[in-house]
Amino acid sequence: MTLTLEAPPTRRSQRQTKPKNLKVITVWGSQGSGKSTIALNLATELAKTKAKVLLIDADTHAPTQTIALALNEHPAGLAPMLRFARQNRLNPEEFESQSMALKTSQTVFTLIPGINPTRWPEVTPQAFELLLSHCAKHFDYIVIDTATNIEPSLYSQAQPIERNEFTRWLLKHSELLIATFAADPVSVARFLSLEAELQEIRQAKPTLLVANRFRTSTLGPTAKRQLEQTFKTLANKKLDHFLPEDSKAQDSALKNGTPLLGSRANSTLRKAIAQLVREKKLAG
Repeated sequence: MTLTLEAPPTRRSQRQTKPKNLKVITVWGSQGSGKSTIALNLATELAKTKAKVLLIDADTHAPTQTIALALNEHPAGLAPMLRFARQNRLNPEEFESQSMALKTSQTVFTLIPGINPTRWPEVTPQAFELLLSHCAKHFDYIVIDTATNIEPSLYSQAQPIERNEFTRWLLKHSELLIATFAADPVSVARFLSLEAELQEIRQAKPTLLVANRFRTSTLGPTAKRQLEQTFKTLANKKLDHFLPEDSKAQDSALKNGTPLLGSRANSTLRKAIAQLVREKKLAG
């Protein structure tokens, strides 16, 4: 099942007021956690409910959504969108020119492609907030794929702003955060090394902790209990959901340039992401 371009939304829908139940969900994870895969498939599961869903690739270090969807030709996306917002020129026509309405057999969702990482200084909290204000008028859900890097006080000689200021702002202010790690010893260690920093940024705002690529081959038959005990002991955190290792389904999705719903709708990973949406009441 290939991904196809869909006609842009009508002018009538673009004039709608902000939905009362708008949800902004940011997906973040430690290195190698599979956060971008989760963000993409979360967006399609939400779109399957007939909601209007926007996926923003806001990873300022390594944007990958257009690669995962095999979109060789796509607009610059986020950088010009933010420029239009700063200049108060973000109208329906400009939004359509820099976004992509994508369709599978069961869903339609909109993508704002990510930036060239060399342009990261253009992605500022102020401009992004203006963009979100515009998008909130036209979508029910906004899913944001963000960068892994959150280390503070990193500067370059060429730029006066912190390298990870935007990502830290995004994690702090998102309505809901899904924080994920791969369920193996290396990824768990990476996540736990960042957890205190993440907790300081996020404070008491809603966060779902998701173990991705879960299998018993690396931690043994008691893997689930081991992970739950590790996070309870070392971070005083409860794991909210487990997503299984499903390399065949992911390989098929990458080969076809589609979300799981478009190529492997019956896969265990796709069903587990759908279960996450249902159990945590992310939709509706």
